[in-house]
Amino acid sequence: MMDKKKMLIEKFSKIRSDVESFINEINIEEVKTQVNSFIQDARKEVLDKVVDKDLKEIKKRLEREKNEIEAKALKFLNKQKKELDALQSKLDKVIGMINVKMNKTAGKTTKKKASAPTKKTEKKAVSPKRKVPLPKSTKKAPVQKATAKKPNIKKPTRRHS
Repeated sequence: MMDKKKMLIEKFSKIRSDVESFINEINIEEVKTQVNSFIQDARKEVLDKVVDKDLKEIKKRLEREKNEIEAKALKFLNKQKKELDALQSKLDKVIGMINVKMNKTAGKTTKKKASAPTKKTEKKAVSPKRKVPLPKSTKKAPVQKATAKKPNIKKPTRRHS
């Protein structure tokens, strides 16, 4: 049994030396960078797929919402247009009625003006002109304008204490 144990220990030590030599031959930093680049590439692929999927869903939802909003806006605009048309027709009717009344009253007022009696104007008696001697100088004396002086009122000032 000892032989088997010795053989097993020798084989284990040989495998250990092979592994250590293999590790020494391979640069661990290269392996780390390769593994990191592999992980980053995998992340990018996964994220791109997820982002593309999400973007497609978002685009579909936005398109659907846009169509719903456009439909609601069209309904609203059509409703407002109908209301404006109704108001315009009412306004046209009212204006038409006012024009008819104006034409009727205009015809009546012209008849009244023609039949209205004219008043006689009385002439006022002209008073006789007085003879006033003209002043010898034609120069006018300078006229001084009367201006009122503003009262000198002092405004109260704030005192800081």
